[in-house]
Amino acid sequence: MNPKTHAPTPHPPTRTPQLHPGRIHCPCSQRSAHAPPPSGWQHRRSSPRYATLQLAQELDTIDRLTNGRLVIQPTVSWHRDEYEALGVPFRQRSELLDEHLAAWQVAWSTNPASFHGRRYRFDNIYLHPKPTRLAGVPMWFGGETMHPALLRRLVAHGTGFNPFGPATADDLATLDAALRQAGRSLADLE
Repeated sequence: MNPKTHAPTPHPPTRTPQLHPGRIHCPCSQRSAHAPPPSGWQHRRSSPRYATLQLAQELDTIDRLTNGRLVIQPTVSWHRDEYEALGVPFRQRSELLDEHLAAWQVAWSTNPASFHGRRYRFDNIYLHPKPTRLAGVPMWFGGETMHPALLRRLVAHGTGFNPFGPATADDLATLDAALRQAGRSLADLE
């Protein structure tokens, strides 16, 4: 077979959009899909700069390959040049992250999954593999202070709290009150 003239056979058409089953692409970690990650491996990637469903699938796959040991810390990042290079509005990064998180929860929990946000929309997609936990990949959130966006993300999606420095008593009281109002407690967070 001449490699110059051979082209792989395309996947057969399907009625349901598929998301590259089994594909691993994680440039931020530069880890091989076959190398076991260290225990408690954390994946940090600024979510609003990446394709929502592609990143959800990459995280699902890494979570499966690590037998549920993946913990992610979604962040909005501070580096304006990164956003500009990708054509993503820097001032909207917080809104974009919130919508990513909501879309991931839908994609991780149901098949087929549909989501209709302001910026991200998908209908009847099948995302495989699913994370090892029904609630999805564990997400930790942190910041210098307990600002409203951080509090909202911790209550809605957080499995861990990772403050930048020691958390103040006021911050912990604010977090505890918000979690209780949502039927959760500080004990739910790592």
